[in-house]
Amino acid sequence: MGNKDADKAILERLEAIAPVHCVRGNIDTAAWSASLPLHQDLIVNEWHLHLVHRLEDFDPATPCDAVLHGHSHKPRNEYQSGRLLFNPGAAGKRRFKLPITLGKLWVGQHGVRGEILSLERNTVDRGK
Repeated sequence: MGNKDADKAILERLEAIAPVHCVRGNIDTAAWSASLPLHQDLIVNEWHLHLVHRLEDFDPATPCDAVLHGHSHKPRNEYQSGRLLFNPGAAGKRRFKLPITLGKLWVGQHGVRGEILSLERNTVDRGK
């Protein structure tokens, strides 16, 4: 299976577990990925979330409470103009000397809030 097919297989495996909401990224060039949207709007507990890969592609006139984005691999959890801008970073292979992180998002009665969790380790256990 080629790398692009592996990406599709990952989405299919996730969809077998739970609903998946995703958008097309800049390296999603395989034919199957053309069906992925560039933007996606979700309503969770009455809060409006907007998914976009590159923050530069977000239209600030879009009504939403949070913009969930990626692309830069730089973790971000900040409010601007009354909305949360959230990028979980990257939990995979280190890129661009950035930290290895993941994000948690809570969408509830009191609003939308995020947290960036570091996956960095101070020591490496190689099992020796």
